[in-house]
Amino acid sequence: MKTNSRKKQFIFLTLMMAIAVFFAFQFRAVAEESALVSVAGLNQTNEIGRDTLAILLQLQALSLDGSLFEDAVFKYLTDFSVTLVARPIGRENPFAAIDLEEALKNQTPAESDAKPAL
Repeated sequence: MKTNSRKKQFIFLTLMMAIAVFFAFQFRAVAEESALVSVAGLNQTNEIGRDTLAILLQLQALSLDGSLFEDAVFKYLTDFSVTLVARPIGRENPFAAIDLEEALKNQTPAESDAKPAL
């Protein structure tokens, strides 16, 4: 009878130790993984910051010659910009079902004259 009880205790303790070791390794792996991610992210941020700083220093070193704007060739340039006409911007909810009557009511004259594509 004592051997059966000792055997059960031994199996129980062995099982508990195996579970404890499993969780210890899992916790350690997660901790190492999160440390690697944060260090990698920090290094990447520093690298981006260095690149940005180098570009900023190059921009500060630039000097523009204002006489370019006083040149006759520059003054001869013509502005060909086009003024855009304000138009309605689509539907409030583009994913809502389309109501045919509402679509026809909101149609512009240019769209109503167009022939449907086959």
